[in-house]
Amino acid sequence: MLIKAILSFIVKNFVWKILSLTFAIVIWFVVVNYTNPLETGRFRVPLTIINETALTDNNFLVLNRPALETTFIDMHIRAPRSLIEELSRDPSLLVAYIDLEPIDFSHTALLGESLPITVRYSLPSNSYEVQRYSPDRVNIIFDRYISRTFPIFIDYTGDVPDGYSSAEATLNPQIVVISGARSTINDIASVRVALDRTEITSTTTLTKNLVVFNDLDREITDRLELSTTITEVTLPVSRVATITVGSPRIIGQPAYNFFVTSVSHSPRSIEVVGAEEILDAVTNISFDINISGISQTTNFTVDTRAQLLEHNLNVRNFSPYIVTVAVEIERLATKELIVPYNRIVAVGTSLPYSFEEEYVQLTIRGPAGVLELIDEESIDLYVDMTGEDIGRLQRFIRASLPVHAEIYGEPPIVTVLLGEVEVDDDGGEE
Repeated sequence: MLIKAILSFIVKNFVWKILSLTFAIVIWFVVVNYTNPLETGRFRVPLTIINETALTDNNFLVLNRPALETTFIDMHIRAPRSLIEELSRDPSLLVAYIDLEPIDFSHTALLGESLPITVRYSLPSNSYEVQRYSPDRVNIIFDRYISRTFPIFIDYTGDVPDGYSSAEATLNPQIVVISGARSTINDIASVRVALDRTEITSTTTLTKNLVVFNDLDREITDRLELSTTITEVTLPVSRVATITVGSPRIIGQPAYNFFVTSVSHSPRSIEVVGAEEILDAVTNISFDINISGISQTTNFTVDTRAQLLEHNLNVRNFSPYIVTVAVEIERLATKELIVPYNRIVAVGTSLPYSFEEEYVQLTIRGPAGVLELIDEESIDLYVDMTGEDIGRLQRFIRASLPVHAEIYGEPPIVTVLLGEVEVDDDGGEE
C-alpha cells in the first residue's frame, strides 16, 4: 500500500512537478551567478622543482637552478569571485612545478644540453579552471655532481707592528672537500682565506671564512657546497730583539811553529724572536772555536740556532744566523839580532849604570811580517833593577816587542854595573 501511495504521489501532476523543479534550478543558478559570478584572475606563480632525488641518486644536478628558481609562471584562473578572492589572499594555493622523476638519466648526452620540460600545475579544487598559462615549458640543464679536495691558502695583508715578527700561519683544517657541478669544480683555481696582520702583536688564532675563486679570480663560493665554510688560522707572533754575538773563545793551539795573528767574526749581532722576559735576560751569546792543529788561515762557521733554542729563542725570519769566524794564521820565523849596549835601558833605578858587554845577541821569533819591522836600531831592550843597590849584578834582558813577537828561547843575561862600581882586570869589584 505504501509503495502504491508513493507512486501515486509521483505520477499525480508529474508534468507540473517537473516544471517546478526546473524553474527552481534556473532560479538558483541565476541567484548564484548574480551574487558570486565567475571571474578570471591572473596570478604569477613561482616555479617549483619536485622529485630532485632522481637527480642526486644518479649524481646529477641542475646547472641552471638559479634561473629556474627565479622563474614565474603567468596563470589565468577562472573561478567564482569568492574563490578568486581567496587565491588573491593566498597565492600559495596555486602550485606550478616541473617533475624530474620521469627523466632517463642514463643518457650522458643530457650533460650540458638544454632539455625542455613541461610545466605542470596543481589547483586547490575542481572549482578552479586554468584557462591558459605561460610559459608551459622550461629548459633545464644538467651536469654531473662531483666532489674534489682542495688545499686552503692564505692571502696575507699588512705586516705586524714594528718590534714584532710573525712566522708562517697554520690552518686547521688545511683542506676542504668541495662538491658541485663538474664544470664549476673544474673552474676552481684556489680556495683562500684573508689574514690582515696589521694589528696583531701576539700569537693569535682567528676563524676565517673560505672563499673559492675561479681562473679569472672571481668568487664562486655560492655556487658550490663546501665540507666546511671556515678554518682556524693561527699566526705565531713574537717580540723582536737584537742580541750581541760576542768574540769567540779560542781554544787549542795551532800547528807547531804557527801563530794566530788575528780573530774576527761576522755578523756582530743577530735579530731574534721570543718571549719578552727571555729577551730582557739574554742580551748576548758567545761560543768556542777550536783551532787545534791548524796551519793556515781558516774560516769557521757557527750555526747559532741551537744555542738560541737553549734559551727558547729563534732567529727572526730571513735574518742571518750563521756566524763566520776568520782565524788568521802565520808561520813563525826567527831573526838574529846583535844589539849594542846603548840600546839597553835599566828601569826601576835612579843610580847610574853601565854594562860590561858591548852588545847583546838575541833571537826574536814572530810572524815574518812583524819581524821585518824589527832591527838593531829599532828594538828597545831593558833590565829591571827595581829595588837594587850599588853593585855588580846580572839580569835577564827584556824586550819591548810588537804584538805576536817574542824573544825566542832563554833571554840573554847581561852584567849591570849599578852605581859607581870599579871593576879590576879580573872582572871583580874593587
